[in-house]
Amino acid sequence: MLTIVSLLQNNWRVKVKNESYNGADFTAMVQSGITQIFIHSAHYKTNREALFVFLIRNNLEGMLYYFLASALKLKAMIVNIRDITTVQMLVKEDNIAAYVMNPACQARIPINKKIVLTSHCSGSNYIRSTYDFTPFPYAYFYFMTSGTTGKPKLMQYKEIRLTENAEKVRCYLKITSDNNTLCIFPVQYMYGLSTMLSTLISEGGLIFEHYRLSSINEIIHFYSINTLPLIGDLMLPLSKVLTESRTRLATVLNASDCLLTFQATQIMNCCDVLWNNFGQTESGPRLFCHKFETTSDIEKRSRNSVVAPGFVISDEIQIQLKKNTDFTTGFSQMYYQTPYSADGYVDSNLTLLYNDGWFNSGDLFEKDSDDCYYWISRTVNEFKINGKFFPEKEISNQIMQELGYVRHYFSKNSEGFIEINIESTVEKEMVSNIKNLLLQSWHRYDFIVNTIPFIPTTNTGKIKFISSGVK
Repeated sequence: MLTIVSLLQNNWRVKVKNESYNGADFTAMVQSGITQIFIHSAHYKTNREALFVFLIRNNLEGMLYYFLASALKLKAMIVNIRDITTVQMLVKEDNIAAYVMNPACQARIPINKKIVLTSHCSGSNYIRSTYDFTPFPYAYFYFMTSGTTGKPKLMQYKEIRLTENAEKVRCYLKITSDNNTLCIFPVQYMYGLSTMLSTLISEGGLIFEHYRLSSINEIIHFYSINTLPLIGDLMLPLSKVLTESRTRLATVLNASDCLLTFQATQIMNCCDVLWNNFGQTESGPRLFCHKFETTSDIEKRSRNSVVAPGFVISDEIQIQLKKNTDFTTGFSQMYYQTPYSADGYVDSNLTLLYNDGWFNSGDLFEKDSDDCYYWISRTVNEFKINGKFFPEKEISNQIMQELGYVRHYFSKNSEGFIEINIESTVEKEMVSNIKNLLLQSWHRYDFIVNTIPFIPTTNTGKIKFISSGVK
C-alpha cells in the first residue's frame, strides 16, 4: 500500500528559493508535528475521528501537512489560510477536530481547536508510534472543487487512490530521478498535488516557485527545469519569452481542461514533448492523456480548434458518452468510472452522499474510431444561436492566432446577443482589432464587446464561468 508518508523514504529533493530539502529533513519536521498534535489532542480531548483542517501559506507547508496527515491517518483538509471561511461554510464546526497552522498564520480560532506547530521540539520527546491515533487504515483527504461553474463542492478521497493515480502519471510521463519539475500550482488542488506526488515517487527534483512571466526564463535556467506543467492561458506569452531566449524544455504538460490548437502549436516550438491531459477534482486527477511531438500531430488531433485530451490513462477507466435530448448539437455528455476517483461528495457532516460509481464530468465529448476523446464544451457553458452550437473556442483560437493573447470569455444576453468580455487593461487598439476580426470573420453572429474591470479566476488560474442565465 503506497501511502504519502511512505514517500519520506524515497531519495527526492525539493527546492524553494535558496533552500533545499530531502526526505530526512521532512521526517524530522513530521516527527515534531506528530508530537505537538498528540500533546494538544490529549490535553483538549480532541475528537480524533473528526476533520483536521491544515491552514497553509505556501506549497512547502502544504507538502509537510500531507505527510503529517498521512502519518497520523487523519481525516484531513489542506487549504490556504484565505479559504478558511469557505471551509466553515462547507463543514459544520462540530465536525472539525482542530485547525493546524504555522505560527505566522493569523486566524481567530478557539484555543481548544488551534494547533500551532513550532519548528521543533526536543528529539528525545518525539512520539514515534502513531498506530492508534485514529482507527482508520490510511488518511482520508477532503478537497473542494475549484468553483469555476458555481459553488464549491466537498469530496472525500482515500489517500491510496491519490498515490496510485500519481504512479500512473509517473509511468506514462516516464518521469525519472533526472527530472526537475517546476510546480507553480497550489498543492491543495489536484494538479499541484499530482505534480508533487509523481515527482516524489520518481525520486526527482521538485521546485516550488510562483509563476511570473518576467522571471520564468531565469527560474528555468537556475534550477535546470526540464518538466513544466502549465495552463493553456500561459502558453502563448511563455512561448514568446522562450523563443526570444532560445530556451527549450524537454516536457510541457497542459493542466487545463481546454487547450486551444494555437496555444499548443506555439508552445510545441519550445519543447520536445507536449502532453495534453484531462482530469477533474473528482477523477484523481487524470483521465485522459495525449503525447505530441510535432505541430502537425496537434493539428491532426484537434477539433473546433481544441486539442484532443486523448486516450484513457488506464484500461481500468470506463467512459460513457450519453446523448442528451436537451442538446441539439449532436454531442454527448461524458461520464466516467475510475479506480482513482473520489469516494464521492460529502455533506456538511462529512457523510458520503449516494454515488453509484459513475461521475458526470459536466462536459460534452466526442470519440473517434481510434478511441481518442475530444473535448467540445462545458455543458453549463453550452449555448446555441438559432439552434446551432456557438463556436467560442474557434473564435478564441483565431483571436490569439491573429492578434495575440487576450484574456476574455463569452456570454449571451437576454436579447440573444453574444457578449465578449475583455479586461479594461487591454489597449484600445487591441479592442478595435478584435471588433474588426469579429465583423469580418464571424459576421453571422451579433456581438457586443464589453470591457470589464477584471476577469475573476480560481486559485488555480482558471477563468470562472459567469452565467448569464440565458441559453
